[in-house]
Amino acid sequence: FSAEVDREQIAQDESVTLKIIVETEGSVPMEAPNYTAPLFDQIQDYQSNYVESVYVNGQISAKFTRTFHYFLRPKTTGKLAISGISIVVDGQKYTAAPITVSVDGGGGGTQPPSGYGGGGYGLRV
Repeated sequence: FSAEVDREQIAQDESVTLKIIVETEGSVPMEAPNYTAPLFDQIQDYQSNYVESVYVNGQISAKFTRTFHYFLRPKTTGKLAISGISIVVDGQKYTAAPITVSVDGGGGGTQPPSGYGGGGYGLRV
């Protein structure tokens, strides 16, 4: 079990993705993760699953990875905490350390890829 963000520093008009990743041997029951981030708005979420079959010494096993993605937009600037990160997997509760994201004043938003719309001009998010 691990928890991470895609960036630790963003502008107030950007978003950060919190990823909560759970790896298990075989399919086991798990509850949806919990976290506390009162200074962020959750703007979207989804989960992805990855299954890897492993053959070792005549034995076949499966490794399951489930990733929960939470897109968070800051409500203010400063050092904002994401805490209380936990999940219950197969009846056992796991917790992660709090994560701090530094948010500074406005920015230009996310820039488009270079060459998009001709020399970087075009749609801005």
